[in-house]
Amino acid sequence: MHSLGKYLPSIFTIQPDDINAVVEIYGATDVERIDVHRFYNPTLGGHFFTADILEKESVDENSSFNPEGVGFEALSRLDTGVSGSVPVYRFFNPKLGSHFFTAFEAEKDHVLELDDFVFEGVGYRAFDTDSTSTVPVHRFFNTNSGGHFFTASEIEKVAVSDNANLRYEGEAFYAFLDIGM
Repeated sequence: MHSLGKYLPSIFTIQPDDINAVVEIYGATDVERIDVHRFYNPTLGGHFFTADILEKESVDENSSFNPEGVGFEALSRLDTGVSGSVPVYRFFNPKLGSHFFTAFEAEKDHVLELDDFVFEGVGYRAFDTDSTSTVPVHRFFNTNSGGHFFTASEIEKVAVSDNANLRYEGEAFYAFLDIGM
C-alpha cells in the first residue's frame, strides 16, 4: 500500500486530483469541449446525435427518442483554430429520416452530389488523428435501416460487432471520451 492512500479498483474515471496534477505539469488548456448527445429511436432502430443544446432539448421532449447520454465530447463548429481539428459534416436523409456524419472531405464531396441527402453544415469539430487525449469514434453501417451508428466506447464497439446487421466501417474521427462515462 502506498503511503498516500490505497488502490481502489472501483474507480474507473479520472479523478479531480489527477486532473489537477496534469494541469500543474502541462498547464491549463483553453480548448472547450462540448457534449455530443446520443439518442435512440426504437421505432426506426436508429441513433441520433447532436452537439446543439437547443436541438438536444427539443429531442428530449420527443417521446420517439430515448436519451442515451453523452456519446463523446467534441469541439464547437466555431473552434476552427484548434490545431489538428477537422469539421465533422452533417447531412440529413429525408427518405430515411436519419442523419449522416463524415469528417472526410472526399466523402463529403461525394454525398453532396447525391440527391438523397440535404447538407446541414458542420455539426461539430473533431480530430483526424489520434492523440493521448482522444479516442477513436467508430462508425457502423446498419444494413437494415441504411443509417449509421457511432460509438467511442471500445466495449460497445466489440459488442455491436457481433450484430450481423451492423457493418464496421472503421474509425470515423477522433474525439474526447466523456470522462463522466
